[in-house]
Amino acid sequence: MRQGHVSIIVGGSRGIGQAVARAVAARGGNVFVIGRNRQRIDETIQELTALGTGQHIGRVLDVSVPDDMSEMAAVCAEIYGRVDLLVFSAVVSGDEDISQLPPQMLDLPFADWRKALDVNLHGAFLANRAVLPLMIRQGEGEILNIGSALTPHGMRGRAHAVAYSATKFALTAFTHCLASEVSEHGVRVNVVFPGPVGTPLIERTPLAIEFGGQMTADHFAQTVLDLLELPVDCVPADPYILPMMGSTSTVQSRGAARGARS
Repeated sequence: MRQGHVSIIVGGSRGIGQAVARAVAARGGNVFVIGRNRQRIDETIQELTALGTGQHIGRVLDVSVPDDMSEMAAVCAEIYGRVDLLVFSAVVSGDEDISQLPPQMLDLPFADWRKALDVNLHGAFLANRAVLPLMIRQGEGEILNIGSALTPHGMRGRAHAVAYSATKFALTAFTHCLASEVSEHGVRVNVVFPGPVGTPLIERTPLAIEFGGQMTADHFAQTVLDLLELPVDCVPADPYILPMMGSTSTVQSRGAARGARS
């Protein structure tokens, strides 16, 4: 990752997105943080500034609003003149009360279902589409959409996660289609499937139990950046990054990509 690399991190003020933002800044990159909470964004920018010499900015923008995503791309073009990486890490589960088990489909309010579609799927479409003109004009760029392993055996549907699972399956298909459309322009698009990561989305829930534990967001982010530094003609084939038991009793964040095609 070259000095001055420009990354937009959608969902960059918390969880996985924030960890990726830290990893990019630590390697000398410029980071544009998109989030929903002004205070968390400001705190993230302060943290990134302390890590390196990059020019870091943040905006409160809604991924489900077309005009907001257009503004995101316009601000990036005005301040940086380019964008090298988009990480789409915005997500809602379909039930934001993490103090209890999410409802099954029969008990899921339509408003919660629609919110998951608006953020997890429509938001990905709008964010990806917004940055593509810049990347195509440059003749290069990276887009990484954050999926989910969902189960220890891969991306399979699971009870109590109908909205989340449906949008992650759809995000995968969307990413595959987009990758085939823009590769000729030098733009590499991929989706990565993390197992349980210690973020507010799953804290105090039973989701980590069947995986044998969870990994840290920072370790996951380092693995993601290592994948992105593969040669441009090498595309990781849907990498699943799962927690593995280390030499001690603690669960460490050891990611493993399954295969690659070049």
